[in-house]
Amino acid sequence: MSKLIVTHSSPDFDGIPAIWLLRKFHPDFANARVGFTPAGTTYNNMAVDSDENIVHVDTGMGRFDHHQSNDFTCGAQLVYEYLVKEGYVKEDDEALSRMVKIFTELDHAYDSYKWPEPASDR
Repeated sequence: MSKLIVTHSSPDFDGIPAIWLLRKFHPDFANARVGFTPAGTTYNNMAVDSDENIVHVDTGMGRFDHHQSNDFTCGAQLVYEYLVKEGYVKEDDEALSRMVKIFTELDHAYDSYKWPEPASDR
């Protein structure tokens, strides 16, 4: 069975890079299909993380969803941390680490009130 990455409809700036990270760096997901579901739900209303061929990012309250947590994180950061832990991404990849930090800040609306520095990467 082919792999499927599911995120919520109208994905935001942590769902999209979460998909990219899995497809780019995890060989099992290089050709994965992408599916959408209403925010907070799962594909076909199945139990999240119950099928190894279906991964939910930024929805479904599974391992790559941050909405059930008060931690400063996002779906893309959770995928990134998983990829580092599993050895698919080097922990010292500064460019990727900096990108994920920006994804997380965007998901927490830092662009609206915490980004006054004109010389930043943003």
